[in-house]
Amino acid sequence: MNVDVFYDTAADVVVSDTEETMNKSILLIDDDERLSHLLADLFDLDGYAVTIAQTGKEGLELAQKSAFAVAIADVHLPDTHGIELVRLLKEVAPATEVIVLTAHAEVKDGVEAMKNGAFDYALKTGDHEQLMLTIARAAEKSQLQLAVKELQKQLVSQDAFGTIIGVAPALQEAVKMARHAAHTDIPTLLLGETGTGKEVFARAVHNSSTRVKKAFVALNCSAIPADLLESELFGYQKGAFSGAVRDKRGLIEEAHEGTLFLDEIGEMPLALQSKLLRVLETRKFARVGSTELIDVDFRIIAATNANPQEEIASGRFRADLYYRLEGFTIVLPALRDRRGDIEILAQYFLTMFAAKYQKNVLSMSPEFIRAINARRWKGNVRELRNSMERAIVLCSGTVLSPDLLSPELEDLQFQSHLPQAVYNVGYPAQVGIPNGLPMQPYPVAYPAMGFPNYAGQYPAGTPSAYIPNGMPNGNPMANPNGNGYNAPYPQQPYQTYIPNGAASENGSTSDEQSDDAQFSLRRAEDERARQEIIAALQASGGHREKTAKLLGISPATLYRKLQKYGIA
Repeated sequence: MNVDVFYDTAADVVVSDTEETMNKSILLIDDDERLSHLLADLFDLDGYAVTIAQTGKEGLELAQKSAFAVAIADVHLPDTHGIELVRLLKEVAPATEVIVLTAHAEVKDGVEAMKNGAFDYALKTGDHEQLMLTIARAAEKSQLQLAVKELQKQLVSQDAFGTIIGVAPALQEAVKMARHAAHTDIPTLLLGETGTGKEVFARAVHNSSTRVKKAFVALNCSAIPADLLESELFGYQKGAFSGAVRDKRGLIEEAHEGTLFLDEIGEMPLALQSKLLRVLETRKFARVGSTELIDVDFRIIAATNANPQEEIASGRFRADLYYRLEGFTIVLPALRDRRGDIEILAQYFLTMFAAKYQKNVLSMSPEFIRAINARRWKGNVRELRNSMERAIVLCSGTVLSPDLLSPELEDLQFQSHLPQAVYNVGYPAQVGIPNGLPMQPYPVAYPAMGFPNYAGQYPAGTPSAYIPNGMPNGNPMANPNGNGYNAPYPQQPYQTYIPNGAASENGSTSDEQSDDAQFSLRRAEDERARQEIIAALQASGGHREKTAKLLGISPATLYRKLQKYGIA
């Protein structure tokens, strides 16, 4: 039975029956011409279309060209043994059921034939009625296998795009383009902000393509240091560099006959971009440390959250590589541009995580729905997914309420020993100081945010440059005044604001104090950036790649900032 499966824009699957057609074709392989024609006439009476081959080679060629329901092969053929032919036939035509005919039944041959994939083993001089029943069962099994295979192929295609949830026109246009891309091997470029689902789209394209049974290999180019990216992509030969103690296949080689997905391709060094372009043009590459070219066949899907034209103009991305990748360019909308999908996605995640964590959470309160619809969702679908998971875990009832949502990163307030006015959080105005900005650092206690040693202490590992003399940092320390750990921080007097060009009591001019203020502002900015990174690390459980995504920077940039600010 053939089944047609259609996909509509609401991601529903509609199945309709079609007229039943039975493949009643038989391939008869026997060098006995007289017997072959006798059997062909017998099969024809039962409605089978018979094709005759007199050698194993001829039979294999016919099996490759046409789809036969059943192949019937003699054990003894001029060029091959029928038992071995069973294996070869199943390799070239897996859906064809093979029946072995023999003049003399031998248990050993029968066992070997079944091991090689034969449907049955029959005598030439046996009961013809029984033979016809065997052929009918074999044809039915073959037809069922074909129907199941076709249905599985169609359902895989539907399920692939069924994971993309939403009804927004911009999203549906992206899905439409991705469907077109899936039916070709044309390079595909996915453009969209972090968290919009670029890898989900890439997997859907792969799972809907003819390469679905082969590997889908994904690599985030920003997650690997530049000096290691080349060996990850191309692999290396033993002895290519220190530590290369054996040959290693690269991801390009692993993706042979499948799909290679390169996320954040804009982070790839220019020299490596040139090398990748050469591979895409020639379909050949060499491992690091080797000159031997290896043929490769893969489909390339790339993605970036940057504007390609701006990256090209700035010299960070090769124009020729961009033009090679832009065969199908698909723009994925940000969640704020498809607000009608927020509640749909939230309901999907509610169902998924309630089942995952075995929570009896049934719905979202109207206030919760209003809160998620009003949120900025700078992290897009990924941020919504994480927020819903957190809300489900924290929920003790059956309805989600807005207090279960985590605060947005921009709304978190970080205090330190620096003036509160630097952070615009309303430091009380002081006499003679505009906007309440004191000219000297002033210690304030950290709010209770779950960070260690934040109740008036600096966290362990804070560089001494950021800690005023005498201020504790979680470790015994000495200061120039001889005070030790937990020594009170000596409050500094406020300095009076001095207009431009005027001299202070100690003779310093406003220009000199302006330089000091700029230095203090830089330190304030560094400290704020440092505290934001610490907060993001806490929120992600110390996972650096997740932290980078929360902050909207690449892992490589995060690594440099961790080094700069001395965060372990």
